[in-house]
Amino acid sequence: MENQSESRFILASGSPRRKDLLAEAGYKFEIFPSSAEEIHTSQIPLAELCEINANSKARDIANQFPDATILGADTLVYIDQTPLGKPKSKAEAFQTLQLLSGKTHQVCTGLAIIPPKDSEHSEITIHQITNVTFKTISDEEIQDYMEKVEVMDKAGSYAIQECGELIIESIDGDYENVVGLPQKLIFEHLEKFKILPCSVKKKIPEGHRYPLLFNPHARSKRGRRALRFLMSNAKDFVLYATRDIDDARQLAARFAENDEPVILAAGGDGTLNAVIQGLVGTNTALGVLPAGTMNVFARELGIPVPNLQSANLDKALEVVKKGYITNVDLFTANNKPFVQMAGVGFDAQVIEETSLESKKLIGPLAYLMSAVKLLGDNPPKMTIRLKDGKEIEGVAVLAGNGELYGGQVRLFPKADNTDGLLDILVFKEKGYKLVVDSLKGLAGVLDLVNSTVEYVQADSFTVTSDREVPIQVDGEYLGRAKEVSFAPTEHKLKVLAPQQPVGGFTKLWLNWVQKLPRKIVGDRAKS
Repeated sequence: MENQSESRFILASGSPRRKDLLAEAGYKFEIFPSSAEEIHTSQIPLAELCEINANSKARDIANQFPDATILGADTLVYIDQTPLGKPKSKAEAFQTLQLLSGKTHQVCTGLAIIPPKDSEHSEITIHQITNVTFKTISDEEIQDYMEKVEVMDKAGSYAIQECGELIIESIDGDYENVVGLPQKLIFEHLEKFKILPCSVKKKIPEGHRYPLLFNPHARSKRGRRALRFLMSNAKDFVLYATRDIDDARQLAARFAENDEPVILAAGGDGTLNAVIQGLVGTNTALGVLPAGTMNVFARELGIPVPNLQSANLDKALEVVKKGYITNVDLFTANNKPFVQMAGVGFDAQVIEETSLESKKLIGPLAYLMSAVKLLGDNPPKMTIRLKDGKEIEGVAVLAGNGELYGGQVRLFPKADNTDGLLDILVFKEKGYKLVVDSLKGLAGVLDLVNSTVEYVQADSFTVTSDREVPIQVDGEYLGRAKEVSFAPTEHKLKVLAPQQPVGGFTKLWLNWVQKLPRKIVGDRAKS
């Protein structure tokens, strides 16, 4: 799934290590090595010197390709404020390694990002420093290392990724920074320039067991079946039974703060949403083992979900193990994150009015009964204001980040959860027509042309009402407010998902089944 912007992205370096790191991070880029001359002097502080060199390299290539985003980088090794460049001879490399033996030195990578000439963004220069401590190594060990590793093209005369265990005692800071390109820092800043990685395969360290958060209180047959699966596969992860939704959110946030690369969530959309809230703004990826009733987000991404014959958790776990990561849009409603859909007004009120007991007893029918009860209610008057100034009057609003709503209903046919936009349905009429249009939408037969529903797309918008109205995000009741602001989060959500969720005949069949009800009622939304 492509998330990359259309902007041309160029790495102004011929370093094979930087090329590999940038490719491993999932970026699509070109390589044009800069011919700018590097400066090496002890008269300029380490961080400043790295940034100067990186900017010089990026500027050299930006002058040649003014319509591209350029990344320049420079890595320097310092010890006692003395810069250690690439050795000019084997003898100099030997002396450098003798100097580093038993001591701690600094590795600094400077980065410069120059946007296209017509961009609204300004160029930036940043740096990152990692402290590296060498073992005390003998001359014989130095000679042995130099026979195993080509040291002539490396600052400091060593490469941490090549037999580093022979000479390195410890590091304090970012490992990739020592290799030549700090991936986390790169991602944080390239995202501001709309340069995002494509779906990328994540390396899972051998023997590493990821934390898995689950709700131990699930009492349904599906919940018990999921719990048995987790127990039988506990060797693959570390299980954390959550006390409640807040506990799930806090655990996820804590693991992400400790740089855990992946967190797994087993449960329904409520558990999933709590974990997502804990991951907002982090670089930790989410793995999904769907074990709820609707599993809307998992369906959206093509992750296998439970059916009458099987829980399919073994297939969902295979998705996690394959390690393909997709970057998915995240949005907020009054600062509350959601990943799939949100509602203001009628649908949120149905959720608010439906008791937990009735949902347990009669399932989805409980929502229908609540909808009928609300039929005679006098709905609020709402104004939807888009960023471009357009205003739409209505009585209820639904916003979708993906196509699906409430399970398998393809309510937002134009939606793409990687395009940076929300798909918005504004219901304009009250009373019987509102309920009918809402139920048609839930049944997948809403006629977007002949109904009183308006369909628009926007990355942000505000809903203002003449009274406090109920709000729901990802099917969870949020509360009431007179104004609701929708906006994208600064960072996307990393999710382990199938590289190709649905393909071939299956894709054609699924599209036909989902579109059939619309064909019956003559939906011409895409014509």
